[in-house]
Amino acid sequence: MPYNRRVDGGRPARRSSPRATGRRGNMATDPTTPGAKANILLVDDRPANLLALEAILDDLGHNLVKAASGEEALRLLHGQEFAAVLLDVQMPGMDGFETAKLIRRREQARHTADHFPDRPTRTTASR
Repeated sequence: MPYNRRVDGGRPARRSSPRATGRRGNMATDPTTPGAKANILLVDDRPANLLALEAILDDLGHNLVKAASGEEALRLLHGQEFAAVLLDVQMPGMDGFETAKLIRRREQARHTADHFPDRPTRTTASR
């Protein structure tokens, strides 16, 4: 199955060019680059489950990064980009649902910041 097809039978995921998003491609996180390795974050409070996920996904050849809690996952997301995040739903402290909600908020805030410059830009009309 091609990597851009959704498992749930929905429409294929849209690919956006670096020019459209204003971001440059990153070999470590952009799976559209030939031969690229994507960062995949695995989040589970049980080491045995993380080991099982790693065993299943290891043959794909991507960079698998493990976190033992939602809090640790958020710290890792702050420092690097991930193509996918696999979350355990039932974790002590911050569960997978709350972690996913915070990840989405973080992504929305990041994209909103891209649309609103820090200072007004000078146009020819204001000269």
